[in-house]
Amino acid sequence: MKMKKQNYIIRTKQYVDNCIPEYLKFMNIDTMPDFDVDVLKNKSPDLHTSHKSKVPVIQIPEMYTTLLKENAKPGIYHEFTHIVDHASILINMPIEQQNKYLRWYTEYHATQVQMKKSLKFNSYYDEYHF
Repeated sequence: MKMKKQNYIIRTKQYVDNCIPEYLKFMNIDTMPDFDVDVLKNKSPDLHTSHKSKVPVIQIPEMYTTLLKENAKPGIYHEFTHIVDHASILINMPIEQQNKYLRWYTEYHATQVQMKKSLKFNSYYDEYHF
């Protein structure tokens, strides 16, 4: 049983890593800030990024990418956007204060990115009417 758990962890981390180049292109940015991935054993479909330390941590359920396959990308892009926003806005501010000030903006921004990815936009900056 332990081997199966390890496989989910490895596959999930690889999936997230494989999303980075496509995300960078989608967002028209050159680099992704450092982050870690914590694969959780839970049934919740929720992703979350913790910014409690210098290196953010994406917390992702172990079956998320396995079950959703290609449809997992919008959620992962959402979390990537939180990481990029925290690494590029109010960066000289203590993390607790930064979290407080960025919470609503980065949630709105990340939701926009997630929606555009879900709707198959080629880039975050594309303008489509729907």
